[in-house]
Amino acid sequence: MDAPSKFYSLPEEILNRIAEPLVAEAHLSRYIYHIAKLTALRLSNPRFAYLKIIEEAVFCTVRFLGVKDHLETLEHLDVARIASFVKAISFEDPTHGSIQDKGLLLSERLRAAWIGLLRPLPVLEKAYIFSYDFEGSQALSDRTGTETPARMGDALIAAALTCLSSAGTRVRRLKVACSLTGFLDWQSLQGWEELDLSRLENVTYDPEPDTSVLPNEEYDARQAAVAAKNLFALFEKCQGSLRKIKIRGYCEVIWPGEQTLNLPALRHLNLSFDGIHVRNLGSWLRHMPRLEYFRLAGCYVTDGDLTNWLCVFDAIRDHPRNRSGIRIVFEQAVHNDGAEISLDYTTNQYEETLEWYEDVQRGKVESDPWCDAYQYIKLYMVGEVGYNYSIRTWLQDEDDDEDEDQDDDDDEDDNDDEDEDD
Repeated sequence: MDAPSKFYSLPEEILNRIAEPLVAEAHLSRYIYHIAKLTALRLSNPRFAYLKIIEEAVFCTVRFLGVKDHLETLEHLDVARIASFVKAISFEDPTHGSIQDKGLLLSERLRAAWIGLLRPLPVLEKAYIFSYDFEGSQALSDRTGTETPARMGDALIAAALTCLSSAGTRVRRLKVACSLTGFLDWQSLQGWEELDLSRLENVTYDPEPDTSVLPNEEYDARQAAVAAKNLFALFEKCQGSLRKIKIRGYCEVIWPGEQTLNLPALRHLNLSFDGIHVRNLGSWLRHMPRLEYFRLAGCYVTDGDLTNWLCVFDAIRDHPRNRSGIRIVFEQAVHNDGAEISLDYTTNQYEETLEWYEDVQRGKVESDPWCDAYQYIKLYMVGEVGYNYSIRTWLQDEDDDEDEDQDDDDDEDDNDDEDEDD
Protein backbone atom coordinates (compact mmCIF):
# COMPACT_ATOMS: atom_id res chain seq x y z
CA MET A 1 0.00 0.00 0.00
CA ASP A 2 1.51 3.37 -1.00
CA ALA A 3 1.74 6.39 1.33
CA PRO A 4 -1.30 8.32 0.01
CA SER A 5 -3.50 5.23 0.36
CA LYS A 6 -2.31 4.76 3.94
CA PHE A 7 -3.20 8.38 4.71
CA TYR A 8 -6.69 8.00 3.26
CA SER A 9 -7.23 4.96 5.44
CA LEU A 10 -6.29 6.71 8.69
CA PRO A 11 -9.14 6.67 11.24
CA GLU A 12 -10.96 9.93 11.93
CA GLU A 13 -9.59 10.02 15.47
CA ILE A 14 -6.03 10.42 14.14
CA LEU A 15 -7.10 13.20 11.74
CA ASN A 16 -8.83 14.94 14.63
CA ARG A 17 -5.61 14.84 16.67
CA ILE A 18 -3.75 16.46 13.75
CA ALA A 19 -6.34 19.24 13.42
CA GLU A 20 -7.03 19.90 17.10
CA PRO A 21 -4.21 22.45 17.78
CA LEU A 22 -5.36 24.63 14.89
CA VAL A 23 -9.01 24.27 15.91
CA ALA A 24 -8.14 25.29 19.48
CA GLU A 25 -6.34 28.41 18.20
CA ALA A 26 -9.33 29.33 16.08
CA HIS A 27 -11.83 28.93 18.94
CA LEU A 28 -9.68 30.94 21.34
CA SER A 29 -8.90 33.89 19.10
CA ARG A 30 -11.32 33.88 16.17
CA TYR A 31 -8.61 35.76 14.26
CA ILE A 32 -8.93 35.49 10.51
CA TYR A 33 -5.29 34.29 10.40
CA HIS A 34 -6.13 31.13 12.35
CA ILE A 35 -9.24 30.44 10.27
CA ALA A 36 -7.07 30.81 7.17
CA LYS A 37 -4.74 28.07 8.45
CA LEU A 38 -7.71 25.74 8.87
CA THR A 39 -8.92 26.64 5.39
CA ALA A 40 -5.51 25.77 3.97
CA LEU A 41 -5.64 22.44 5.79
CA ARG A 42 -9.04 21.72 4.25
CA LEU A 43 -7.60 22.39 0.79
CA SER A 44 -4.66 20.07 1.38
CA ASN A 45 -6.71 16.87 1.39
CA PRO A 46 -10.37 15.81 1.01
CA ARG A 47 -10.22 13.97 4.35
CA PHE A 48 -9.56 17.31 6.06
CA ALA A 49 -12.02 19.21 3.86
CA TYR A 50 -15.02 17.42 5.34
CA LEU A 51 -13.68 16.70 8.83
CA LYS A 52 -16.41 17.70 11.25
CA ILE A 53 -14.26 19.53 13.85
CA ILE A 54 -12.66 21.63 11.09
CA GLU A 55 -15.99 22.49 9.47
CA GLU A 56 -17.43 23.43 12.86
CA ALA A 57 -14.57 25.88 13.41
CA VAL A 58 -14.40 27.30 9.87
CA PHE A 59 -18.15 27.75 9.40
CA CYS A 60 -19.04 28.68 12.98
CA THR A 61 -19.26 32.33 11.88
CA VAL A 62 -20.10 33.37 8.33
CA ARG A 63 -18.89 36.84 7.37
CA PHE A 64 -21.08 39.15 5.27
CA LEU A 65 -18.94 41.98 3.86
CA GLY A 66 -20.31 44.75 1.70
CA VAL A 67 -17.62 44.53 -0.99
CA LYS A 68 -18.08 43.25 -4.52
CA ASP A 69 -15.51 40.40 -4.46
CA HIS A 70 -16.89 39.01 -1.23
CA LEU A 71 -20.46 39.31 -2.48
CA GLU A 72 -19.59 37.21 -5.53
CA THR A 73 -18.16 34.53 -3.23
CA LEU A 74 -21.30 34.51 -1.08
CA GLU A 75 -23.51 34.19 -4.15
CA HIS A 76 -21.88 30.81 -4.86
CA LEU A 77 -21.93 29.57 -1.26
CA ASP A 78 -24.09 26.53 -0.54
CA VAL A 79 -25.12 27.61 2.93
CA ALA A 80 -27.67 24.79 3.23
CA ARG A 81 -24.83 22.24 3.34
CA ILE A 82 -23.06 24.02 6.19
CA ALA A 83 -26.16 25.30 8.02
CA SER A 84 -25.72 22.87 10.91
CA PHE A 85 -22.28 24.35 11.64
CA VAL A 86 -23.26 28.03 11.44
CA LYS A 87 -23.80 29.64 14.86
CA ALA A 88 -23.22 33.30 14.03
CA ILE A 89 -23.36 35.85 11.23
CA SER A 90 -20.99 38.80 11.13
CA PHE A 91 -22.18 41.82 9.13
CA GLU A 92 -19.04 43.88 8.56
CA ASP A 93 -18.21 47.32 7.24
CA PRO A 94 -15.50 46.95 4.56
CA THR A 95 -12.58 48.96 5.95
CA HIS A 96 -8.87 48.16 6.41
CA GLY A 97 -8.02 50.34 3.42
CA SER A 98 -10.84 49.04 1.21
CA ILE A 99 -12.70 51.59 -0.84
CA GLN A 100 -16.09 51.64 0.79
CA ASP A 101 -19.20 51.28 -1.37
CA LYS A 102 -22.34 52.49 0.36
CA GLY A 103 -24.29 51.92 -2.85
CA LEU A 104 -23.50 48.20 -2.75
CA LEU A 105 -24.78 47.94 0.84
CA LEU A 106 -28.02 49.54 -0.30
CA SER A 107 -28.31 47.48 -3.49
CA GLU A 108 -31.01 44.91 -4.21
CA ARG A 109 -28.32 42.49 -5.37
CA LEU A 110 -26.57 42.45 -1.99
CA ARG A 111 -29.80 42.19 -0.03
CA ALA A 112 -31.09 39.37 -2.23
CA ALA A 113 -27.84 37.44 -1.66
CA TRP A 114 -27.82 38.00 2.10
CA ILE A 115 -31.49 37.09 2.47
CA GLY A 116 -30.98 33.93 0.43
CA LEU A 117 -28.10 32.88 2.67
CA LEU A 118 -30.01 33.64 5.86
CA ARG A 119 -33.17 31.72 4.98
CA PRO A 120 -31.66 28.27 5.72
CA LEU A 121 -30.64 29.67 9.15
CA PRO A 122 -33.92 30.17 11.07
CA VAL A 123 -32.19 30.54 14.45
CA LEU A 124 -28.68 31.87 15.13
CA GLU A 125 -26.75 32.11 18.36
CA LYS A 126 -25.18 35.49 17.48
CA ALA A 127 -25.37 38.35 15.01
CA TYR A 128 -22.58 40.93 14.94
CA ILE A 129 -22.82 44.31 13.19
CA PHE A 130 -19.47 46.02 13.39
CA SER A 131 -16.62 47.92 11.77
CA TYR A 132 -12.86 47.63 12.04
CA ASP A 133 -10.35 50.42 12.47
CA PHE A 134 -12.59 53.48 12.87
CA GLU A 135 -9.73 55.99 12.82
CA GLY A 136 -8.04 54.40 9.81
CA SER A 137 -11.23 54.31 7.78
CA GLN A 138 -11.98 57.93 8.70
CA ALA A 139 -8.52 58.93 7.47
CA LEU A 140 -9.13 57.00 4.23
CA SER A 141 -12.45 58.81 3.80
CA ASP A 142 -10.72 62.17 4.28
CA ARG A 143 -8.11 61.32 1.61
CA THR A 144 -10.36 59.76 -1.01
CA GLY A 145 -13.68 61.52 -0.54
CA THR A 146 -15.45 58.19 0.04
CA GLU A 147 -18.27 57.70 2.52
CA THR A 148 -17.50 58.36 6.18
CA PRO A 149 -17.40 55.33 8.50
CA ALA A 150 -20.55 56.57 10.25
CA ARG A 151 -22.60 56.77 7.05
CA MET A 152 -21.27 53.35 6.05
CA GLY A 153 -22.30 52.08 9.49
CA ASP A 154 -25.82 53.39 9.01
CA ALA A 155 -26.04 51.58 5.66
CA LEU A 156 -24.63 48.40 7.21
CA ILE A 157 -27.06 48.24 10.12
CA ALA A 158 -29.97 49.03 7.79
CA ALA A 159 -28.97 46.17 5.47
CA ALA A 160 -28.39 43.74 8.37
CA LEU A 161 -31.70 44.36 10.17
CA THR A 162 -33.69 44.42 6.94
CA CYS A 163 -32.18 41.13 5.74
CA LEU A 164 -32.72 39.40 9.10
CA SER A 165 -36.34 40.48 8.97
CA SER A 166 -36.94 39.41 5.37
CA ALA A 167 -35.29 36.01 5.93
CA GLY A 168 -37.22 35.38 9.16
CA THR A 169 -33.96 34.66 11.01
CA ARG A 170 -34.07 35.00 14.78
CA VAL A 171 -31.00 35.56 16.95
CA ARG A 172 -30.22 35.03 20.63
CA ARG A 173 -27.38 37.57 20.90
CA LEU A 174 -26.97 40.87 19.06
CA LYS A 175 -23.93 43.16 19.13
CA VAL A 176 -23.86 46.56 17.44
CA ALA A 177 -20.31 47.92 17.30
CA CYS A 178 -20.12 49.86 14.06
CA SER A 179 -19.66 53.58 13.65
CA LEU A 180 -23.01 55.41 13.42
CA THR A 181 -24.15 58.92 12.58
CA GLY A 182 -26.70 58.63 15.37
CA PHE A 183 -29.58 59.86 13.19
CA LEU A 184 -30.85 56.64 11.59
CA ASP A 185 -34.30 55.80 12.95
CA TRP A 186 -34.40 51.99 13.09
CA GLN A 187 -38.19 51.95 13.18
CA SER A 188 -38.24 53.54 9.72
CA LEU A 189 -36.27 50.63 8.20
CA GLN A 190 -37.95 48.34 5.71
CA GLY A 191 -39.21 45.24 7.53
CA TRP A 192 -38.81 46.64 11.06
CA GLU A 193 -42.36 45.72 12.06
CA GLU A 194 -41.80 42.13 10.88
CA LEU A 195 -38.38 41.76 12.54
CA ASP A 196 -38.72 38.88 15.01
CA LEU A 197 -36.59 39.39 18.12
CA SER A 198 -38.67 37.16 20.37
CA ARG A 199 -35.64 34.94 21.10
CA LEU A 200 -33.16 37.74 21.70
CA GLU A 201 -31.54 37.33 25.13
CA ASN A 202 -28.35 39.37 25.00
CA VAL A 203 -27.87 42.89 23.55
CA THR A 204 -24.57 44.78 23.40
CA TYR A 205 -24.76 48.34 22.07
CA ASP A 206 -21.23 49.68 21.62
CA PRO A 207 -21.12 52.00 18.58
CA GLU A 208 -18.50 54.57 17.70
CA PRO A 209 -19.40 58.23 17.07
CA ASP A 210 -19.27 60.11 13.79
CA THR A 211 -15.78 61.65 13.97
CA SER A 212 -16.32 63.61 10.74
CA VAL A 213 -18.56 66.10 12.57
CA LEU A 214 -17.38 68.48 15.25
CA PRO A 215 -19.51 67.93 18.35
CA ASN A 216 -21.88 70.60 19.61
CA GLU A 217 -24.67 70.53 22.17
CA GLU A 218 -27.58 70.67 19.71
CA TYR A 219 -26.07 67.97 17.49
CA ASP A 220 -25.27 65.71 20.45
CA ALA A 221 -28.76 66.15 21.93
CA ARG A 222 -30.42 65.07 18.68
CA GLN A 223 -28.08 62.07 18.41
CA ALA A 224 -28.81 61.03 21.99
CA ALA A 225 -32.58 61.26 21.50
CA VAL A 226 -32.55 59.06 18.38
CA ALA A 227 -30.27 56.49 20.05
CA ALA A 228 -32.55 56.28 23.09
CA LYS A 229 -35.57 55.84 20.82
CA ASN A 230 -33.83 53.04 18.91
CA LEU A 231 -32.86 51.20 22.09
CA PHE A 232 -36.40 51.41 23.43
CA ALA A 233 -37.80 50.02 20.16
CA LEU A 234 -35.22 47.22 20.22
CA PHE A 235 -35.88 46.24 23.85
CA GLU A 236 -39.63 46.41 23.29
CA LYS A 237 -39.34 43.66 20.67
CA CYS A 238 -37.57 41.30 23.07
CA GLN A 239 -38.79 42.42 26.49
CA GLY A 240 -40.01 38.95 27.47
CA SER A 241 -36.77 37.13 26.56
CA LEU A 242 -34.07 39.74 27.26
CA ARG A 243 -31.60 38.57 29.92
CA LYS A 244 -28.58 40.83 29.46
CA ILE A 245 -28.10 44.46 28.39
CA LYS A 246 -24.72 46.08 27.87
CA ILE A 247 -24.56 49.71 26.70
CA ARG A 248 -21.15 51.31 26.38
CA GLY A 249 -18.96 53.43 24.13
CA TYR A 250 -18.74 57.07 23.11
CA CYS A 251 -21.71 57.42 20.78
CA GLU A 252 -24.15 59.97 22.20
CA VAL A 253 -27.07 58.39 24.04
CA ILE A 254 -29.10 59.50 27.04
CA TRP A 255 -30.77 56.44 28.48
CA PRO A 256 -33.22 55.43 29.73
CA GLY A 257 -36.16 57.61 28.73
CA GLU A 258 -39.23 58.27 30.82
CA GLN A 259 -41.29 55.47 29.24
CA THR A 260 -40.45 52.19 30.96
CA LEU A 261 -40.63 48.55 29.91
CA ASN A 262 -41.25 45.46 31.97
CA LEU A 263 -38.17 43.26 31.58
CA PRO A 264 -39.15 40.16 33.58
CA ALA A 265 -36.22 37.97 32.46
CA LEU A 266 -33.40 40.55 32.70
CA ARG A 267 -30.54 39.45 34.94
CA HIS A 268 -27.55 41.59 33.89
CA LEU A 269 -27.51 45.36 33.34
CA ASN A 270 -24.12 46.80 32.40
CA LEU A 271 -23.92 50.53 31.63
CA SER A 272 -20.70 52.33 30.72
CA PHE A 273 -21.42 55.64 29.00
CA ASP A 274 -21.80 59.29 29.90
CA GLY A 275 -25.50 59.95 29.46
CA ILE A 276 -27.26 58.23 32.36
CA HIS A 277 -30.67 59.64 33.24
CA VAL A 278 -30.61 58.41 36.83
CA ARG A 279 -34.16 59.35 37.83
CA ASN A 280 -35.51 57.30 34.91
CA LEU A 281 -32.99 54.54 35.61
CA GLY A 282 -34.46 54.17 39.08
CA SER A 283 -37.88 53.62 37.50
CA TRP A 284 -36.52 51.04 35.06
CA LEU A 285 -34.79 49.09 37.84
CA ARG A 286 -38.18 48.58 39.47
CA HIS A 287 -39.29 46.74 36.30
CA MET A 288 -36.40 44.21 36.42
CA PRO A 289 -37.55 41.77 39.14
CA ARG A 290 -34.90 39.10 38.40
CA LEU A 291 -31.87 41.40 38.28
CA GLU A 292 -28.69 39.73 39.58
CA TYR A 293 -25.90 42.04 38.33
CA PHE A 294 -25.90 45.83 37.96
CA ARG A 295 -22.83 47.77 36.83
CA LEU A 296 -22.30 51.49 36.27
CA ALA A 297 -18.94 52.71 35.01
CA GLY A 298 -17.83 56.28 34.36
CA CYS A 299 -21.38 57.58 34.26
CA TYR A 300 -22.50 61.17 34.74
CA VAL A 301 -25.88 62.53 35.80
CA THR A 302 -27.67 64.13 32.85
CA ASP A 303 -30.83 65.17 34.65
CA GLY A 304 -29.32 68.02 36.60
CA ASP A 305 -29.48 67.10 40.28
CA LEU A 306 -27.08 64.73 42.04
CA THR A 307 -29.79 63.86 44.55
CA ASN A 308 -31.54 61.99 41.73
CA TRP A 309 -29.07 59.18 42.50
CA LEU A 310 -31.44 58.42 45.37
CA CYS A 311 -33.90 57.09 42.77
CA VAL A 312 -31.32 54.41 41.89
CA PHE A 313 -30.32 53.73 45.49
CA ASP A 314 -33.97 53.40 46.55
CA ALA A 315 -34.78 51.07 43.65
CA ILE A 316 -31.96 48.75 44.75
CA ARG A 317 -32.98 49.03 48.40
CA ASP A 318 -36.59 48.09 47.56
CA HIS A 319 -35.74 45.43 44.95
CA PRO A 320 -37.33 42.00 45.52
CA ARG A 321 -33.93 40.31 45.06
CA ASN A 322 -32.09 42.58 47.47
CA ARG A 323 -31.99 40.02 50.28
CA SER A 324 -31.20 37.08 48.00
CA GLY A 325 -28.35 39.04 46.44
CA ILE A 326 -27.69 41.53 43.65
CA ARG A 327 -24.10 42.25 42.74
CA ILE A 328 -23.64 46.03 42.55
CA VAL A 329 -20.57 47.45 40.78
CA PHE A 330 -19.93 51.20 40.58
CA GLU A 331 -16.69 52.13 38.80
CA GLN A 332 -15.95 55.83 39.08
CA ALA A 333 -19.68 56.49 39.18
CA VAL A 334 -21.87 58.72 41.37
CA HIS A 335 -19.80 61.76 40.49
CA ASN A 336 -19.87 65.08 42.23
CA ASP A 337 -17.64 68.10 41.66
CA GLY A 338 -14.80 66.66 43.69
CA ALA A 339 -14.53 62.93 43.06
CA GLU A 340 -16.41 59.77 42.26
CA ILE A 341 -17.43 56.62 44.06
CA SER A 342 -16.40 53.05 43.27
CA LEU A 343 -17.74 49.98 45.03
CA ASP A 344 -18.27 46.29 44.35
CA TYR A 345 -20.38 44.12 46.66
CA THR A 346 -23.38 41.81 46.78
CA THR A 347 -26.43 43.05 48.64
CA ASN A 348 -26.69 39.96 50.85
CA GLN A 349 -22.97 39.96 51.72
CA TYR A 350 -22.11 43.16 53.55
CA GLU A 351 -21.20 41.90 57.01
CA GLU A 352 -17.74 43.50 56.97
CA THR A 353 -19.18 46.92 56.13
CA LEU A 354 -21.84 46.53 58.81
CA GLU A 355 -19.18 45.64 61.40
CA TRP A 356 -17.27 48.78 60.44
CA TYR A 357 -20.42 50.87 60.89
CA GLU A 358 -21.11 49.34 64.29
CA ASP A 359 -17.55 50.16 65.35
CA VAL A 360 -18.14 53.75 64.22
CA GLN A 361 -21.31 53.87 66.31
CA ARG A 362 -19.40 52.59 69.35
CA GLY A 363 -16.62 55.12 68.82
CA LYS A 364 -13.99 52.43 68.14
CA VAL A 365 -13.09 53.89 64.74
CA GLU A 366 -13.45 57.33 63.24
CA SER A 367 -15.49 58.01 60.12
CA ASP A 368 -14.95 60.77 57.57
CA PRO A 369 -18.29 61.78 55.99
CA TRP A 370 -16.57 62.52 52.67
CA CYS A 371 -14.13 59.62 52.37
CA ASP A 372 -16.55 57.03 53.76
CA ALA A 373 -19.57 58.03 51.68
CA TYR A 374 -19.28 54.84 49.61
CA GLN A 375 -19.62 52.75 52.78
CA TYR A 376 -22.80 54.56 53.80
CA ILE A 377 -24.22 54.26 50.28
CA LYS A 378 -23.63 50.48 50.41
CA LEU A 379 -25.45 50.29 53.74
CA TYR A 380 -28.22 52.58 52.52
CA MET A 381 -28.90 50.30 49.54
CA VAL A 382 -29.48 47.35 51.88
CA GLY A 383 -31.61 49.29 54.37
CA GLU A 384 -29.09 49.44 57.24
CA VAL A 385 -28.78 53.24 57.39
CA GLY A 386 -30.99 56.13 56.38
CA TYR A 387 -30.30 59.21 54.28
CA ASN A 388 -27.59 60.46 56.59
CA TYR A 389 -25.21 63.41 56.65
CA SER A 390 -22.46 61.59 54.72
CA ILE A 391 -24.71 60.70 51.78
CA ARG A 392 -26.31 64.15 51.76
CA THR A 393 -22.87 65.76 51.71
CA TRP A 394 -21.71 63.60 48.80
CA LEU A 395 -24.85 64.30 46.79
CA GLN A 396 -24.57 68.00 47.57
CA ASP A 397 -28.10 68.09 48.93
CA GLU A 398 -28.35 71.84 49.45
CA ASP A 399 -31.96 71.68 50.64
CA ASP A 400 -30.90 69.58 53.62
CA ASP A 401 -27.96 71.93 54.27
CA GLU A 402 -30.33 74.89 54.26
CA ASP A 403 -32.63 73.08 56.68
CA GLU A 404 -29.68 72.41 58.99
CA ASP A 405 -28.56 76.05 58.72
CA GLN A 406 -32.11 77.16 59.57
CA ASP A 407 -32.13 74.80 62.56
CA ASP A 408 -28.79 76.27 63.70
CA ASP A 409 -30.17 79.81 63.32
CA ASP A 410 -33.26 78.87 65.31
CA ASP A 411 -31.04 77.43 68.07
CA GLU A 412 -29.00 80.63 68.14
CA ASP A 413 -32.17 82.75 68.36
CA ASP A 414 -33.38 80.62 71.26
CA ASN A 415 -30.04 81.09 73.03
CA ASP A 416 -30.23 84.85 72.45
CA ASP A 417 -33.71 84.94 73.96
CA GLU A 418 -32.44 83.03 76.99
CA ASP A 419 -29.56 85.50 77.38
CA GLU A 420 -32.01 88.42 77.24
CA ASP A 421 -34.20 86.77 79.89
CA ASP A 422 -31.15 86.41 82.10
